[in-house]
Amino acid sequence: MEKRTDDTQALIERLLSGDARAMSRLITMVENKSPEKPAIMASLFPRTGRALIAGVTVAALLVLLSVFMMRWNVVIGGQEIAKTGKGLLSYQMVIFHREGLAVAVALMAAPLITLAVAVRLMPPWGESAAP
Repeated sequence: MEKRTDDTQALIERLLSGDARAMSRLITMVENKSPEKPAIMASLFPRTGRALIAGVTVAALLVLLSVFMMRWNVVIGGQEIAKTGKGLLSYQMVIFHREGLAVAVALMAAPLITLAVAVRLMPPWGESAAP
């Protein structure tokens, strides 16, 4: 059992030096729920910086964008096609209207601004976190 832990530490050191094969071995060990998984995660997580925050933020932005695209498709596409029965139409977007571009951009920016203010007021990471 001690040999496996030594092998795991050697793999982690090789990963940190840029070895792609060591990375693939460690990923396999984590995915297969190896007994060394907690040690692997504990030794690599502090080196990730703010990658988790960036990943969660990107995922949230993609969900927000998909909700807006679905709404656009249903509200604009569905109503227009149902009214005419002709199929595809051309749509002239208005900028300043209840369903216009300015409101869509404001709604898209509002959660990001709220998140930025919340992070400034209550940082989710410690003061010693690396940028």
